Amino acid sequence: MKTTHLSGLLTTAGLVFGGGNSYAQQRPNILWLTIEDTSPYDFGCYGNRHVATPTIDSLAGAGIQYMRAHSVGTQSSPSRSCIITGCYASTFGMEWHRCRFATPETVFLPDYMRAAGYYCTNKSKTDYNTLCDNKAMWDSCGPAATYNNPARKKDQPFFAVFNSMATHMGRIRSYHTDQRRDFALEGLDPARLELPPHVPDIPEIRSDFAFHMEGSQDIDAWVGMFLDDLRRQRLDENTIVFFFSDHGGCLPRGKGFVYETGTHVPFIVYLPPKWRHLANGQSGRTDRLIGFPDLAPTVLSLAGIEPPAYMQGKAFLGLRRRFRKPREP
Repeated sequence: MKTTHLSGLLTTAGLVFGGGNSYAQQRPNILWLTIEDTSPYDFGCYGNRHVATPTIDSLAGAGIQYMRAHSVGTQSSPSRSCIITGCYASTFGMEWHRCRFATPETVFLPDYMRAAGYYCTNKSKTDYNTLCDNKAMWDSCGPAATYNNPARKKDQPFFAVFNSMATHMGRIRSYHTDQRRDFALEGLDPARLELPPHVPDIPEIRSDFAFHMEGSQDIDAWVGMFLDDLRRQRLDENTIVFFFSDHGGCLPRGKGFVYETGTHVPFIVYLPPKWRHLANGQSGRTDRLIGFPDLAPTVLSLAGIEPPAYMQGKAFLGLRRRFRKPREP
């Protein structure tokens, strides 16, 4: 992917907070903590009384918890292609899982963020259905990518993505029931789980559900690791945190199936007090309907960048008075 177009991107997407290289933390850092194949109902804050997810529950309580957030598909690559472009995956022929299409080089969210002076990293899930180099749009993309990279200038705002596969479908398929950890050690009892009516009530199914919930508890510790690091470095007061899954759960009627359970995702945004005005009055649980096309324009709005006109989503956070009217609740 060519990068020579970066300097011209902001001629079509106006910068509101100030010049692209005037750092001094005039703009918030933005941290995405993304997970895979996970339903909202795998976390305590969404009503699961069997799991222990205190960190995520606390993040939801202090931030905005979206109860009606949906992906555009039930597989990773179409969903992530939508997230990174702000358009429905079908717009650029990216709707088939793991396909490759020639897409314009100026449609990727990190390019706009970098042109505005952000340091952009991804560790390390791209999965974009494009012939363009998935990594070239980032300052750093791979196992070592981090906002702590010395290449980031002092006080330079960052847009950092971290991805965990602790709840990926492959984890369930990789272990037979007799190879799994003792669920009692994780505080889970498969016999007490409430199964949906469309699955058979057999030990193997109960083990699958418990194993996935165990992964959710691992995710909770993973999220806590990042929040602790932000606090240690005193970055927490200037960092907006997003937590969401790429699509719905991986159990029956989830991944690969176009049911609500396949598209419904956990979605939490925390804005520190300094930036809480960008929430436009939103707090706590909200039934506002949001979708993945809205994510890129929302991040741009939070960064003070007017979303380009071709983006099909609408900002649900940020300087709404300056930009297109957001989708109504």
